[in-house]
Order: sequence, then structure tokens, then C-alpha cells
Amino acid sequence: AKKNLWSIISSLKLAIEPELSSRAKSNYLQYTEHSYKLKLPAGSTVDTMMFEEKARLGLYHRKTGDNARALINFELAENLYKGDVLPEDLYAPWSQVPREQFRLLYNQVLREMSGLYFVQRDFEKCIYLYQKIIKSDLWDEDSYLALMKCYVLLGKDLMAIQVFQQCEEVLQKELNVMPNQQLCEFMQRILNRRFVVGKPA
Repeated sequence: AKKNLWSIISSLKLAIEPELSSRAKSNYLQYTEHSYKLKLPAGSTVDTMMFEEKARLGLYHRKTGDNARALINFELAENLYKGDVLPEDLYAPWSQVPREQFRLLYNQVLREMSGLYFVQRDFEKCIYLYQKIIKSDLWDEDSYLALMKCYVLLGKDLMAIQVFQQCEEVLQKELNVMPNQQLCEFMQRILNRRFVVGKPA
């Protein structure tokens, strides 16, 4: 354990201060009372803390009805999230809870943003956001349905059909189930409309 600790401390020093010699004292890592702590200079920021702060602010403003401020904070949070936290410790049990918590908060931010953009009828932005949600959660049937609706509202029925097929393939392969009733009914409505529109007079 001691050997591993020294190795981690050495890697940390190299990452934070690459110009520092291996024996030199770090400006940021401090050893006190048999433990190490990170001391950041004034004005420093931690991306995960900033993400969580902006996400929570966005949710607060959304709840109070201040959609403009909510959207500003959601966009800031969305830009701060760079993927799953602690990817280098992907299979470490201790890292799974915080990783999942951040992922759930991120998906909540995306859903709230897409809802606000949907009201504004910015369907292209909604499509971008729903695609990100699905990439993070392949089994999110509500997002597949919302994505299909956005394509239909833009007159892109074929894209909506492709989304349904993607959802169907994922659910059958991973869970051995069919898409839910809402998805199937919406898909049928698209097919019926295309049949009527395409039927010769």
C-alpha cells in the first residue's frame, strides 16, 4: 500500500507540475499529520464541482419558473461535462457511485434543456440533446420517442423511422423486449400517414 501511495503521489506531482523535479516539494500537494491534501491557489476551479453547481442552479431556476436563467446554467453545465468521471478507475467499486450520480445529473440536465428547447420549437437543438441522452442511456425509451417526434415535426419521417428501428434493435439485443406501446403506436401513425400521403389519387 505504501509503495502504491508513493507511486500515486509521484504521478499526481507530474500531472500537476510537470516541470517539477521528482525530489522537489510540490506547491499543491501538502503532507500534514500523516496525510496528503491538495491545496489549490486562489481562483482555482474543479470541473466536477462547477458542473454540479451549474446543474443544481439550473434545476432551481427551472423549478421557480425562471426558464431563461435555467437554460443559461444548463448550457454551462452541459459544456463542463466531458464524459464519465474517473475513467481511469472504471472498474473500481469505490468509483461507481460518484460516476453514476454525475451521469444521472447530466442526463437530467439534458432532459430539462431539451424540454425548454422543445417549447421554443428549436427541434434541431432538441435532436442534438436527445441523441446525447440516448448515447448515455441506450434503453431510454422516452428519449427515443421524443427524438422521433422532433424529426416528424421537422418533416423528416424517415429519420424518425430509423430512430425506432435503432431502439427496437437495442432493446431486442440487450433486453429481449419490444419497444413500449407508445413507441409502437407512434411508429404506426408515421407509417399510416406515409401510406395515405403516398397513395395514388
